[in-house]
Amino acid sequence: MTSVFHSSWSARLSRSSIPLICSFLLWGCRAGQTPADPASATSETIEAPISGKKVVLATFSDRLLFKSAQHRPLIGQKYIVDYRHSDLTIYDSASLELLKIFPKMACTQSPTFLDDHTLLLSHNQNLVAIDLDEMEISTLAHLDAPLMTAPFVTDKNTIVLQYMNNIAQCFDLDGHSLWKTMLPYSASYYKQTTYAPCCDETSVYLAYPGGPLVKLNQKTGLVEWHSGAIADAGHGGATFTVKQLVAPLAQSDSWIFAKTSEHECLCINKSTGKLDKTVTLSERDQSYITDSYLYAMTSATTLTCYDTQSLEFVWEQELPYAHTTIVGQTERDPTTLFLWDTQNKLLALDAQTGELTQTQSHKLQAFDIFTQHDDLYAFNAHGTLIKLNIPSSMTS
Repeated sequence: MTSVFHSSWSARLSRSSIPLICSFLLWGCRAGQTPADPASATSETIEAPISGKKVVLATFSDRLLFKSAQHRPLIGQKYIVDYRHSDLTIYDSASLELLKIFPKMACTQSPTFLDDHTLLLSHNQNLVAIDLDEMEISTLAHLDAPLMTAPFVTDKNTIVLQYMNNIAQCFDLDGHSLWKTMLPYSASYYKQTTYAPCCDETSVYLAYPGGPLVKLNQKTGLVEWHSGAIADAGHGGATFTVKQLVAPLAQSDSWIFAKTSEHECLCINKSTGKLDKTVTLSERDQSYITDSYLYAMTSATTLTCYDTQSLEFVWEQELPYAHTTIVGQTERDPTTLFLWDTQNKLLALDAQTGELTQTQSHKLQAFDIFTQHDDLYAFNAHGTLIKLNIPSSMTS
């Protein structure tokens, strides 16, 4: 009886249970594996040292995978724009839901948000506006030449374009030309970077690689001064050593801040165009500028803070690990400065004193961590964008 029962049971197992057994074994194998891309995990919980509570750092629903991993997508208050391939793709910033694909809308330069609802871009040598609420496209103006940088929107609700042929032009929001100016000198060499102009209430500041920094009257386009401060600061003059601007120009009440390819942040007087101070950066060119402070990695482990209104030294902080990245601040908490170190830790510093207030460890490796508006994002070489949850214990 026992042998008959055993034979019958074995036959049943051999015929009907093999798929189940295989599935169970496969599940066991997968359970012991670590994904090649850490972002493929559905969620991650971490211990908050101060509160002692577990918080969710990232969840599956807070992740997007892009076709191009070379550049960050454009992130606005309401929309995320992926523009680095042949199609222009729009996502909802809150839910990360795919909203619209505009086929064959490749951009020669990064688009720009005109406001929370409108996207500006150059396409087929036209200045184009897209109403993101209605997903409607309108052409504002024809462009005379390829753009050197993204369309720049001033605080006077005008659009300034900087062409490759040393011409700057200003339009109103309906696409009517307000002025056009030939800038002094010419760019001897150009390499695409994240450079962008900046403006204050009365002026627009533009620069070309190897050429001067130019101050234009925002209303008329007239040149108020042009300065060789950027090109002359340690520049040898040969074409292949032309200094590049590797970040958007920034400004305070009295100075323009220009970050160059020669590991320096130049502080240029807005009234005279003269160079007042040079902050030497570590090899990774880490700096971050707010209305009040200039934060700079002045060595592999040293974070230095300067007052942007006086250029005076404020504080210096020695960090535990070399090559720490300055992540930035969120708009909802400008008192906290976030950093990211090589041990996969998110650091929170008091922005005014430099005091290290908290450290959070996690598993996100080889990610570019950055802040945008109220949120913290991670972007990696797989083309994965994750919206991170900032634990309340890390903010004031």
